[in-house]
This record gives sequence, C-alpha cells and structure tokens, in this order.
Amino acid sequence: MVRDVLFIGFTNMCSQLNAIEVMGMLNKMFVRFDKLTKEHGLFKVETIGDAYMVVGGIPTQVPDHAQRVCRVLTSSLRIVCCHGVRYGGVDK
Repeated sequence: MVRDVLFIGFTNMCSQLNAIEVMGMLNKMFVRFDKLTKEHGLFKVETIGDAYMVVGGIPTQVPDHAQRVCRVLTSSLRIVCCHGVRYGGVDK
C-alpha cells in the first residue's frame, strides 16, 4: 500500500509553505502512520517525499494481511481528513 494518495495536491500545497512547515506537517502525519503500522503488525517499506509505503504479511505471514492494510488506510484517511493537516493557516 502506498499512502501517497492521501496528499492529493501535495506539490501545490508545498508551493505555499516554507521547507520547515512542509517537513513539520509530514513528520506529524508519518509519526501517526508509524504508530498505526506497528499496531496492526504491518511492515513499513519506506517513505519518499509524501509517499509512505507499507505491506502486510511480511516478514511474517498472516491470513488477514489485506484486512490489516485496509484498516490502516482507513485510519490514515481519518488522521489526514479529521485531525487536520495544517498549512497556509487552514486546517484540512
């Protein structure tokens, strides 16, 4: 799963912020994503820019790996949409 789709308009948003604000916003989200990933027994592959990649069933196979990934994606969407990513003085 790549959570890059959560940050639609990321490039546009970055043009309105300074580098410290962008890094702060990404750090805030990725710390929350790390916690979710660990709680659901997923494996974080890497982060590149605004992409956060995780997989289920690796390194230990589990029968519900797809469901775990879906739960994490749903929770990630809630984090971004409901808890807000602050930029440009507006909560999104």
